[in-house]
Amino acid sequence: MTETKKKIMIVEDEFFLAETIKTRLEFLGFKVETAENGELALEALRKSPVDLILMDIMMPVMDGFETTRQIKSDPALKNIPVIFVTARAQTSDREKGKLAGGDDYISKPFEWDKLTQIIHQWLTKSS
Repeated sequence: MTETKKKIMIVEDEFFLAETIKTRLEFLGFKVETAENGELALEALRKSPVDLILMDIMMPVMDGFETTRQIKSDPALKNIPVIFVTARAQTSDREKGKLAGGDDYISKPFEWDKLTQIIHQWLTKSS
């Protein structure tokens, strides 16, 4: 029996950062999708849900807070862990993230080991 690869979506408008994270996660054995804004992320998620979402906050079209609120209000998507990965490190931003339904929060620049630890922690919880 082969283990099904866990699927992660990166919602990030900075192309280079999204591709860097994607490459590293694929190296670790994950399937990875990217979306450059919240609206595109929601469209993709409704077609094909994922196991975990890495969500930026400051993006064009629809920010990460609103995207997360919509994900958490959708019965088909609400159980997907959303981890905010953002340059916004203020306590008030963390609170907004929690109120929007975010499950965890890591500030940019982040340590790669810390991010992978959080990813594994949430994938284990949601299995």
